[in-house]
Amino acid sequence: RSPRATAAMRGARTAAVALLCAAGGSSADLVGTLSGAFKGVGEGRVATVACCGASKLGGAPLLSTSQSCQRVEVVPGATALALVCGEDVAEHSIALASSDVVLLELRQSDLEADGPHGMAQLAPLLQRSLPLRGLKPQKKLLVLAVQQDDEPVPKKQLEAFAFAALDRVWAGLRMPDGKPIPLADVFETSLALIPVGAGADKATAALAARFRDAARPDYLFRQGAWSTPADKALSTLTAVGQADHVPGETAYAASDALLAYHSAQVAERAAKSFAKGLAALRKASEASPLPDFGERLAALVADTMAKFDSDAQALQNGLAQNSPTTGAARAALLAQLARGAAPTCRRQLALLQLSTRDKFMQKLQALKPSLEVEKELRTMIFQAAKAFETSAKAALPHPVSLSYKFEKRAVVNSMSEAARAQIELWRIQGLYLPLHGFKTPVDIGVHWLTPKFLGADSRYDAVSPRDRPKYRPRAKPMRIRPVDGYKAYLKDPKDMVFDAKMPS
Repeated sequence: RSPRATAAMRGARTAAVALLCAAGGSSADLVGTLSGAFKGVGEGRVATVACCGASKLGGAPLLSTSQSCQRVEVVPGATALALVCGEDVAEHSIALASSDVVLLELRQSDLEADGPHGMAQLAPLLQRSLPLRGLKPQKKLLVLAVQQDDEPVPKKQLEAFAFAALDRVWAGLRMPDGKPIPLADVFETSLALIPVGAGADKATAALAARFRDAARPDYLFRQGAWSTPADKALSTLTAVGQADHVPGETAYAASDALLAYHSAQVAERAAKSFAKGLAALRKASEASPLPDFGERLAALVADTMAKFDSDAQALQNGLAQNSPTTGAARAALLAQLARGAAPTCRRQLALLQLSTRDKFMQKLQALKPSLEVEKELRTMIFQAAKAFETSAKAALPHPVSLSYKFEKRAVVNSMSEAARAQIELWRIQGLYLPLHGFKTPVDIGVHWLTPKFLGADSRYDAVSPRDRPKYRPRAKPMRIRPVDGYKAYLKDPKDMVFDAKMPS
């Protein structure tokens, strides 16, 4: 460790951030280990940050320097970080009750779907930590770190989703002693976006710097904000760990228990009736997409819920009036119907993909090359995507809350690739040449041409002052005596006989 980090651990006017991330072990062990980390801070200030949602995303918290979530991890720096990991609801509630900042990590798709991995994961933690709010009533900072999808949504729209989901979670909590507590008195909410791809590391580093770099203007703990002295944080943590914050058992009347049992039976019968109708609908939509699939599924859900409401009303008339038990059973039945219909809806989306691409390919084969053919192809892809989106929305009625973004992106990519391949084929065949954005091939040959590249013509090559004289000896020197010895040049004797005839 650097001397600066060592001094921070000894408490030389530094703040420590205790990050309580939900993951394994008993709450007593967590309190003991965290107390030791607080004592190591000395007289510095402690900003306790409860990190939630990292385990849902399959990794370590954003502020951690380790690849995995360790039980206790101290990160040196300008602000010492004590990272603490656990996984049960008891440790989550201790972290929330004793925290100054809550860091919630979640995906954009989970936030939009408003499912169990979205803002709803805070519900059991808040419910258990609410009775402990008197031990640390100060307002907390809630930082939402949202990991964006391939199709990012504007930040203002995500903030609207997040704040609406948080309001729904808060409205569903049971307040201690029945006294309402305004959400604005408990949390100040901030949203941080983590993009997909190359910008993820930069955004993560910027978020971590808000917790660690005291020189930044957006440093969270400037002038003691969202923090407490270490000794006070230690006493608060000890009080929270010793408090009996688990709600006691609630006594229910016998009529409520009987109504809950019969409501479950009614819901089970309704679910079986829905399963039969869904099987018939699935069989009818196996080969090709049904134009009225969404209407038939919505009617099936409505009939099932009407049957449950009728039977549940008869139960309430006989046992109890306006009991919340049947309302809970109805909500559970509606969620069960949505889960049961999801595979059939996914199959319908896959068939819509095939149908959309087949129709596009038929139009593509009939299309003739022209000067504006690329513009026509883009229009065809846009119209096909809009038609798929309209059909997908119609195929997903309430309460099925599935997203068709992946299916739409896949079919658009497939149509775009087919369009590009057809354009390349036309260019190879010489039927199409784009007007813009193309490169014309050019063959360049370089030749060095001189005035006399074949040599000089002696008839016109006069002697100039720059020419150097050249001498080439042609005659052999005269020999006055033999230098190679005498050689006899003898011939065949027969050639020496004169046999020519004399003319007469």
